[in-house]
Amino acid sequence: MPRTYDADTWAVSGYYSFRLCLKRWDQAMSSIDDPLRIADITQHRAYLILKMYRSLIDVLLGTVCRGDDHFDVYSADLERMLNLAEAFLGTYHPVLGSRGKPTDNHTQAETHVTTMPPTISMHMGIVPFLFLIAYRTKRPDLRNASLRLLRDCNRREGVWDSKWAYSLAKRVVKIKDSLSVAAETQGPSWRVKVIEIGFRDSVVVLRYAIVPARGLHEESSWQTGSSANLQEYAEVIVLS
Repeated sequence: MPRTYDADTWAVSGYYSFRLCLKRWDQAMSSIDDPLRIADITQHRAYLILKMYRSLIDVLLGTVCRGDDHFDVYSADLERMLNLAEAFLGTYHPVLGSRGKPTDNHTQAETHVTTMPPTISMHMGIVPFLFLIAYRTKRPDLRNASLRLLRDCNRREGVWDSKWAYSLAKRVVKIKDSLSVAAETQGPSWRVKVIEIGFRDSVVVLRYAIVPARGLHEESSWQTGSSANLQEYAEVIVLS
């Protein structure tokens, strides 16, 4: 008889295998958990990036089936990622190594500008982390801190450009804020779901939909396509 394929068993087995790999990663990182022991600046930066990846994995594992509604449950990990990003930038430009007092206002977050000299890297560094936090978190302090670092870091990491990421994150945040204003009168039952972010030369195509802000079951139903009647939007954002 042909062997039956149990997708659930495979998924659970894969999950626990992945968690075992993370445990080994943690054990390896704990042996160098004192950054003062890393004398080489390049190795120190790599250490900080790896620490950011580790926190990011926890966030993504916890929200992959739940969406943005559960993103801020992992605020401690997001805060840790921002602190690591600041430490990383501080190795290039010490002024950017301190976030200072968080603000709840977009304009307050942009009153002080300290832009770094341009930096180009072929590898993914901190820009995707900062973009993820900026457009997904609902906490104004984390959002503004990540936006400020995106605006000031002046980095190009592979296809990720910090200025482009900053402009795009601000646009997504503006859409979410306008939806939040409408929710005050209609009830907090909808949210923005980013479907695709496509880069085309000097423009970005942003596709998103307004989806129910509900629990795990409804989110999974939307992802499988049962909510096909939801309105989808697309915008072309010119990046300068």
